[in-house]
Amino acid sequence: MRKLITTLLCSVMLLCNAAYGFSQNYDVRTKSDITAAQLDARLENRLKGTGLYFIEAQEEYGINAEFLAAIAIHESGNGSSVAARRKNNFFGLMGSRGQLSFATPREGIMAAAKTLTKTDGYYFGRGRYTIRKIGQRYASDKRWSSRVVTTMKSIR
Repeated sequence: MRKLITTLLCSVMLLCNAAYGFSQNYDVRTKSDITAAQLDARLENRLKGTGLYFIEAQEEYGINAEFLAAIAIHESGNGSSVAARRKNNFFGLMGSRGQLSFATPREGIMAAAKTLTKTDGYYFGRGRYTIRKIGQRYASDKRWSSRVVTTMKSIR
């Protein structure tokens, strides 16, 4: 009986993931077909109007635009955090002297994409291509990956 319930639950989860297309095992190198306008409809505060930059980051660095936007939404309170408003840092990116500061929102978004995809970095450079694997390194919160997936699903 327990095996049957487990099998049914797994089947339902797979169907749900298939319907949305996202799960913690989603490979973020998969290109999204979302438009800048669709992203802009979901982005608020300091992130408002930055949809095009997420699309540009996807094209330049090969990282899914919805995933990148979901991290920004999650980490910055959808562009409302102090770091987002004052430093154009939507991702909690840190340097040796604390939070990094960027001249423009585009610069902050592109820096995050570059950080995640560097071939000699901690993410793509170490074979971390899924939301779960990236989350294990990116955040100490064990629920980070599931929260990012939930945010990705809310974007469309």
